[in-house]
Amino acid sequence: MPTNVERDITTTYTTVNSQNRDSGTIVTEIKEALAADQALSAAQVMHCINTVDLPTLKELCHEITALYASAQVSLCSISNVKSGQCSEDCKWCAQSRYYQTGAQSYEVKDGSQCTQEAEHCYKQGVEMFSFVASGRKQSKMELQALFNTIDTVRQNVPIRLCASLGLLSYDELVELKSYGIERYHCNLETAPSFFASLCSRHSQQDKIRCLKDARKAGLDLCSGGIIGMGESEEQRLELACALRDIEIKSIPINVLHPIAGTPLEKQAPLTKEEILRTVCIFRLINPDAHLRFAGGRALLSEDVINEAIYCGINAAIVGDLLTTLGSDIATDRARFSAHHYDLPPIPQMQVTI
Repeated sequence: MPTNVERDITTTYTTVNSQNRDSGTIVTEIKEALAADQALSAAQVMHCINTVDLPTLKELCHEITALYASAQVSLCSISNVKSGQCSEDCKWCAQSRYYQTGAQSYEVKDGSQCTQEAEHCYKQGVEMFSFVASGRKQSKMELQALFNTIDTVRQNVPIRLCASLGLLSYDELVELKSYGIERYHCNLETAPSFFASLCSRHSQQDKIRCLKDARKAGLDLCSGGIIGMGESEEQRLELACALRDIEIKSIPINVLHPIAGTPLEKQAPLTKEEILRTVCIFRLINPDAHLRFAGGRALLSEDVINEAIYCGINAAIVGDLLTTLGSDIATDRARFSAHHYDLPPIPQMQVTI
């Protein structure tokens, strides 16, 4: 059954396209709609990206970012606090027990190890530290171990805390907040119409329920997805709209880094144009969100990274990622600084004599 976004595109796009408006008119209409605080429809955005040439599209999204999104870069770093042996069958994931990938497997890290990681990030001007654990959700014993680890970090490092611990219940999310967690992360991963072809053991509705429970528990939300898993451009637009529907303001955009042993290991990489068009789609649909560069950057050239920042990326997950290499913190700070963004301050550390 088609989603609302698919129906919007298929029923409206032909009519809009038949009007044969030039790209200048389309750009003006987009700007006027946003200035009037009107959300753009999926059909408007699809028509825009299929009519306006890429240089003009990038300039449009650069202007929209400057007008509506935060000039303060948001930097987050993650700790793979429990790894491997996941019960789920997500086709992109190295940590699933269904695939032979050689990924590390270990139980919950202790507080001292995570404290060292969080302190390293804090000293380099990272504003938020996130605990990420493999698995559909955590057992009671694992959750208590995670609470202990989180509590140790909170007591020792003055950094804001986030968590991504799977499909927790409302009561578990309330308890998580009591340990100082401010934000909860749970990616929608891909378009609603494509999710079931990538994962069969839970649904996207399970994820949306978890995000809504996290908001009800008083937590900020972070949710995004992975592009390049075989989805169409229309489905990338569908994902952007799904995130807007649940009012997500921190949106990680991962580019698939194919992992040997997973079903997507031979997936063809996206082109530079596909990546930049996707950033523009997400910016047009979510004009005031933090669009957060996440996994897959190691596969991108410096040119693509800088162009993506220019046309809409204003946040990043920095440091090493879950099972692939990320980008060092100083390099990411320098990239955003070159684009005249405001950066989280590097704390003045006391010197002992």
